[in-house]
Amino acid sequence: MTREDAYYFSHHQDTAPLPVYRLASDDESDTLYYIDPVSGELAAKIDRNARGYRWWHQGLHRMDFLPVLRARPQWDAMMLLLLSGVTVLCVSGVYLGYCRLVKSVRE
Repeated sequence: MTREDAYYFSHHQDTAPLPVYRLASDDESDTLYYIDPVSGELAAKIDRNARGYRWWHQGLHRMDFLPVLRARPQWDAMMLLLLSGVTVLCVSGVYLGYCRLVKSVRE
């Protein structure tokens, strides 16, 4: 491979050296092997568990579902948008909690 795919990619400072050979197994595990063509070393092994981990943990925590979102300015803009939404949600929750506490103290 000369380009990154959904399981072998760079993310900020974590670089994925290219080119690599990708081998896919035909058994139940559907394991992907990424092999360095120069040294022959195994660069990555992605089995069914690693695929789930990539989407459910890394994808949700890094927010890098699409290759476009892995680039730095787009990722920063998306993070600022999401964090500002969470901030508004937290501030409104604190305000509503404060109002409820003040109302219960008055009664």
